[in-house]
Amino acid sequence: MFERPIECAFRTRFGNVVIINNLAIMTKIGLVDDDPSARTATSRLLRSNGYACVAYESGEAALADPDLLEMDCLILDIQLGGMTGFEIRDRLRTLGSGIPLFFVTAHSEADLAGWSSAIGDSHFLTKPFEEDKLIAMIEGLRRRG
Repeated sequence: MFERPIECAFRTRFGNVVIINNLAIMTKIGLVDDDPSARTATSRLLRSNGYACVAYESGEAALADPDLLEMDCLILDIQLGGMTGFEIRDRLRTLGSGIPLFFVTAHSEADLAGWSSAIGDSHFLTKPFEEDKLIAMIEGLRRRG
């Protein structure tokens, strides 16, 4: 006889936590942005909303992290100094990862329209983005499971 998992969710100062059968699970988000001020501001926003955030200054640094594939989602700047956000996505897919992705860019909506085939069904925001939109996108992802 299998026991039904006991689940509850709550917010602590350490993050959004889900407890399933006494195992605490915090939403972990990877952030890749080569702009130090944008990286700092976004990681602070995520942490202040209860998420664990690991920030990387480049795609190469992110891909070198053995824990990257354990993230619940990744926020990728499209235009980075080295690899682009799309190249990071392609490398992750080559590794068999299905991590949900959010793309951010300082480029215009017109540029994004031209990139629509590269973005596919991923979510995207233009910088500067409204903080509530990013949080709503992440929460939508969590609800879909």
